[in-house]
Amino acid sequence: MSWSNEQTSLLIELYETYKCLYAIKHPDYHNKHKRSAAIKAIVEALKVGRPTATEQDVQKKFLGLRTTYAHERRKVLDSLRSGMGEDEVYRPTLWYYDKMSFLNDHLQIRSSRSSHPITEFAVTEEEALVVQAPPSEELPVL
Repeated sequence: MSWSNEQTSLLIELYETYKCLYAIKHPDYHNKHKRSAAIKAIVEALKVGRPTATEQDVQKKFLGLRTTYAHERRKVLDSLRSGMGEDEVYRPTLWYYDKMSFLNDHLQIRSSRSSHPITEFAVTEEEALVVQAPPSEELPVL
């Protein structure tokens, strides 16, 4: 069963109330019992509209929301760093983007890297021939 926007919105609001689930510097962040109790409380609150909700469902759903939010946040930050004008800054279309802003101080957004290798290009035709020659062939001696 997929999550409705109402259920997702409620999950985000409930998650925000339990800092021990997302704030690494919170004193109870490493306390498994308190974190488990917080998840159970969220599941119970969600049971009204989602009677089959489990702890695993809640954790998996929030992880997906957080991951998507972090990707969108990175796009915003990258566009700000690039020196674009105000009207050119990336604007997320994710409907719950603003609701997840409580995570901003707790996420470590890594900058993106290009997956394309830096290559050198031949300047002259002779260099082009050398660059294109397979390394296993012997070049003739002139």
